[in-house]
Amino acid sequence: MVDSAHFLRRDALVSLRERLSDPDGHHDSVISHLDALDDAIRVAGRPPSSRLIPGLFDLVPVALFIVGESGRMLDANDAAGRLIGRDRAELFGTSDSSLLGGAASGTTAKPANLHHGELLPHGELRALTHADGHTVYCQIHTAASAQHDGTRLWLKVAQDVTSQQQRIEQLHHRANHDELTGLPNRQGLHALLAPHLAQGPPAGFAVLFCDIDNFKRVNDSWGHVIGDELLITVARMLADALPHDCRVGRFSGDEFLVTCPDVAVHGGLETFAARVSGILRASLPLGGRLVRISGSVGAAAINGNAATYGDLVRFADAAMFDAKRRGTGRVAIADTTPDNTSTGQLDLEDQLRVALANDGLALHYQPLVDTQGRTTGAEALLRWPHPQRGVLAPDVILPLAEQGDMLAELDRWVLRTALAEATTWPEIDIAVNLSGPPTNEPGQLEALSTLVTDSGIDPHRVILELTETALLELPLLQRHTMGHLAERGVAFAIDDFGTGYSSLARLREMPAQIIKLDRTFLPTTDADDTSVAIIRAIVDLCRATGHHCIAEGVETRVQRDLLVHLGIDAYQGWLFGHPVPAAEFRRTVITDLRG
Repeated sequence: MVDSAHFLRRDALVSLRERLSDPDGHHDSVISHLDALDDAIRVAGRPPSSRLIPGLFDLVPVALFIVGESGRMLDANDAAGRLIGRDRAELFGTSDSSLLGGAASGTTAKPANLHHGELLPHGELRALTHADGHTVYCQIHTAASAQHDGTRLWLKVAQDVTSQQQRIEQLHHRANHDELTGLPNRQGLHALLAPHLAQGPPAGFAVLFCDIDNFKRVNDSWGHVIGDELLITVARMLADALPHDCRVGRFSGDEFLVTCPDVAVHGGLETFAARVSGILRASLPLGGRLVRISGSVGAAAINGNAATYGDLVRFADAAMFDAKRRGTGRVAIADTTPDNTSTGQLDLEDQLRVALANDGLALHYQPLVDTQGRTTGAEALLRWPHPQRGVLAPDVILPLAEQGDMLAELDRWVLRTALAEATTWPEIDIAVNLSGPPTNEPGQLEALSTLVTDSGIDPHRVILELTETALLELPLLQRHTMGHLAERGVAFAIDDFGTGYSSLARLREMPAQIIKLDRTFLPTTDADDTSVAIIRAIVDLCRATGHHCIAEGVETRVQRDLLVHLGIDAYQGWLFGHPVPAAEFRRTVITDLRG
């Protein structure tokens, strides 16, 4: 053992104390013990006996180590032994690096580079191994000193910061992982991939953007507990079924991101995307019921126009929306040509926002006729006269509005514009399609009701159309608001009836007065027995429940005559007129009505 009375010169302790001093008092407990040692050395000077200072050295409850020029441990106090669960006698002669471990973060100057009286500029975080195997994190502070014969020594003070480090690691984990599923979140996924993407994604690197179809219906119908259980199950399915070299993270909500370092190894982009789509196609036991799920998948891989991770995420996201437009459980490969980049989509979205704010959109009107061929109303159909792309239809406009959170504002614009136009007509109906459930924005139904009132139109002339899925998703409060509108005379129509997820038995639950038969059910010939049977069943159901039935998409006289025979109440389609701008509708249809 080294004579502690010789090496514990005050200059080393003073410099160490000064270094540990800070306004926030983080090291106050360590400093108080160093003060005690300093006072003892100052009073004792250099006594002939070497027992006084070693006694104090052993009593200090902070771990102290003495390292010689060889880098091996010359002495340590009892607190040092307790820190790592070993007897202090076992520590003598062990190397500094093996005993005090490697730096847990950052780099520091080697103690051998310190001269007498100097201090390591910053304490270093070290990961020490306890005798029982667990890790002890310590902040190690080092000061240089020397014996009177010139031999250099280093005093190391080890402060246990394990609890603080664990809290930091917990916070880091929370910042980089999704709390519900345990998967990396978007930040965590990027952090995992960062080392591999430092020079740009390698050739064959692919990103898949996955969205659970109709997830909102699960949440609204069965509650968020079942929705959360679904997300956890999907996360586990993806993590278990994907190849070991692929990563999966939860991007947000019901969206998951899958990355593959070399998609060619797994059969190419289309094959791999189809594989992921297959994983998402499953029947899951949730909350005592079997829930059938599927996912929309958008995929993008490195090429000349998608050169970065960020590019791939944007392209895959845009492709996922393209897949959703085609239906459930679909896969879309990103079109990364310059005219179809996600940046272009964002530009188009911004242009739509400007057009919406400045009345740059338009409505076309298609007549509704009764069994006698008389015009009884018109449906307002949205169009966007784009200066470069020409006239864009709803199948382009609505996905952009959905991505840009403009659906509610768009619905208000369409209703306001259609009502203003209809007030110039004779007493015929005006039908307006709502783009989605009027629950996406608080107070939306009330706002629509106010627009009807402010327009001055007779509410009995107004028809608001929603899909059956949208109507089924309405909460009780919104149904009450619809009931008040219906009492005023506003009619609600179930658009594209028969294509949603409801059964005919649930028709009574829908707060609607009109059913619009989807064009896919219309017979192509009078010998189409299946279509005829379906239409007859729907007409009988409407009669029994008191609903008015309209057939849309009527294009031939054969279809019209058969529908009249089956008892359909009204019709809409190219046979009676194409959608036309307001001025042309007034010049033709309205003029004839007034004539």
